Amino acid sequence: MGTGTGTGKTTEQRRREFREEKRRRRLWLATARRAGRIPDGRGLEHSIRVLPRPVPERRAEVLASGRATQTTVRQRFRDLTRGVVVDLATEDMPEEFRVLPDDCGGFGMDIVTRARAHWMLSVGSVIGFWAAVAFHGLPFWCDDAPVVLLRDGSPRGDARSWVAATTPRVPVFRRYRTGTPVVRPDPEFPDLRVVSADVAAAQCLHSILKGSHGWDVPPVPGLTDREVRSIQFIDAFYQCTWLTAENIRRGSRNYVDRRTIDKLLALSDIGAQSPRETLLRLYTRDVLPEGFSWTSQVTVQLDPKGRPWKHLVADLACEELKIALFYDGAYHRAEERRGIDFEQVHRLQALRWEFVRIDARLLSDVPQMMEDVDEAVGRAIDRADPPLLPNPDI
Repeated sequence: MGTGTGTGKTTEQRRREFREEKRRRRLWLATARRAGRIPDGRGLEHSIRVLPRPVPERRAEVLASGRATQTTVRQRFRDLTRGVVVDLATEDMPEEFRVLPDDCGGFGMDIVTRARAHWMLSVGSVIGFWAAVAFHGLPFWCDDAPVVLLRDGSPRGDARSWVAATTPRVPVFRRYRTGTPVVRPDPEFPDLRVVSADVAAAQCLHSILKGSHGWDVPPVPGLTDREVRSIQFIDAFYQCTWLTAENIRRGSRNYVDRRTIDKLLALSDIGAQSPRETLLRLYTRDVLPEGFSWTSQVTVQLDPKGRPWKHLVADLACEELKIALFYDGAYHRAEERRGIDFEQVHRLQALRWEFVRIDARLLSDVPQMMEDVDEAVGRAIDRADPPLLPNPDI
């Protein structure tokens, strides 16, 4: 029988609650997917945005329906733009998929809801830039950016995020380029048009490299902050879409010069499952001996009999040297997961793998992290079979 931990619950009770919460989460996601609210992509669930509810409505229609009075509209709804409101009632959405007010900068609402509202007043326009990548599923970095609508006519408004946030109820307008491919990704607004994923990626890379939008990143040797952000963006957009490097290269024509996009794509990885995993890869990109390289999301079999459920997936690994790096995110901090990871670690050691487990704390202490990784690489080289011989040309 499991023992308590001061909460009055046994280990078995906590595990049962953990399993029940996972079951409810799977059911909720399955319902959202059937409703068309989860864009299709190659990544795990946490790497793709769920399109939000409730949706914007015209204030006049809310009042005419009898659902609310002027007073209750002021109390229960948020003004998004001229004559358009959204009910503030929160959906029963799993916590990890919610966009919180702190994520939205000075805009006060997630970018998909704002884009829907602005489009309602300009239905001939096409949604581009950061709102477009949000519709394509990107869960990061979008919600404190302005909504940019593409249309015929003169540009209007400042697309720099910190400037646009001073007028959050007004979108930015840019000229629509004839022939730009569009899609209709929103089941709630079937006529709403968004630029295709490759074009949206190019627009956002242009925005990052120009400095119009960004987020905090730590220093990475050999790269500018804007390059680090761009690589994080590409990695994350790979996860929530089915884009390839060639798709992004093709879409970037007229937005990002060829030399820059080639450099960014060379440093990107289709397998990175979180922005911090991207940072980990960039920090460690040059630590392996010449002729060896990291591969992302490597399955390490822990069972000599090859039973498929007895395995571990390394975020980065060099199978020839038998060295692996694991980024432990929030999922691994759950108590119910720690026991499983502990067992897996012992099996990994028995198979003579070197490994480093890295969490947010260690990732923020780069000198210590690099020391740990360098030591693990050194041990892997020392035990290599056959031994690695020094390169006489170095």
